[in-house]
Amino acid sequence: MEWDRDPIEHIMSGADWTQTPPNGMLAAQALANLIESPPLQKDPEGYFESDVHPWQLWYEQVKAGTRTFRFKGDPQEYSLAGPVDQAREPATTRPAKPPVPAETGIAAEEPAGSGFSWPILLAALAVCGAGVWLVLRGRQPGPVVK
Repeated sequence: MEWDRDPIEHIMSGADWTQTPPNGMLAAQALANLIESPPLQKDPEGYFESDVHPWQLWYEQVKAGTRTFRFKGDPQEYSLAGPVDQAREPATTRPAKPPVPAETGIAAEEPAGSGFSWPILLAALAVCGAGVWLVLRGRQPGPVVK
């Protein structure tokens, strides 16, 4: 078997294996099938690499002892050390959104974030590219007049 082949060519040739997802995704899918109230309510077959982050946070809370978990069909709460007497849930630290005043009917303004603006970046790149083109165009030697 050739391992240096293009994976797409290998699959198209009738191979019986494909590239496997990263281990973090496989672990998240397996845990989602085993525990009650997983941190990410999603179809296990639809996981992406970015979906691993909520699971990492969940595990850090379980490891720190601030969260417990239950297996599906089992009323017993567990920590990494084993069964525990009572469930533990970490307090949420995310502040609630302010309510919308009913009399004005105007939605509360979202706070200005540090979001990335693709249109501004593309416009800046276009201006820089045009500037470079104009400079280079002006430096080209013209026809020699004798």
